[in-house]
Amino acid sequence: MPFPLQPGAKFYFPNVVFRLLRSNLPPQQCVFRCPQQLNKIDIKSILTNLYDLSITDVRTMNYLGRTHKGRLGTRVRAANYKKVIVTMEEDFNFPPVPEAKLVTSGEGAIKLPPRASFGRNSANRIRHKIEEGRPKGLGPHLQKWKQEKKAEATKNAQ
Repeated sequence: MPFPLQPGAKFYFPNVVFRLLRSNLPPQQCVFRCPQQLNKIDIKSILTNLYDLSITDVRTMNYLGRTHKGRLGTRVRAANYKKVIVTMEEDFNFPPVPEAKLVTSGEGAIKLPPRASFGRNSANRIRHKIEEGRPKGLGPHLQKWKQEKKAEATKNAQ
């Protein structure tokens, strides 16, 4: 915290989200995404008071959210946002990217089940109802199989 609080004074954290973005700008500049209702003065005060940054310049650009087709063919728009380029006195370096841990097939790899359709005409919806060894279709071979099952059940009951 850049300054000590007086006893009994309240310190309020802002209820806004700043997203730090990677960019190819010089090291003393950072790029953020934030809500559109913030202005340059708010952005500078939040970053200096919360993160103790010495900011020299703030540039803002407003962007419309992207539109895409939603369900039922309706047009859906993402939220609008503000892109902020902040120039600081000292350099800013991103933390290093974590190394990806490669897992071979034998060491704790979890295999996901194959994707299956559970739509209207899918056999997977009724697979639990299909008995093991039951002949497919309708006809005399199905009636014969049912009679054999009943005969087995009566033998096992006796």
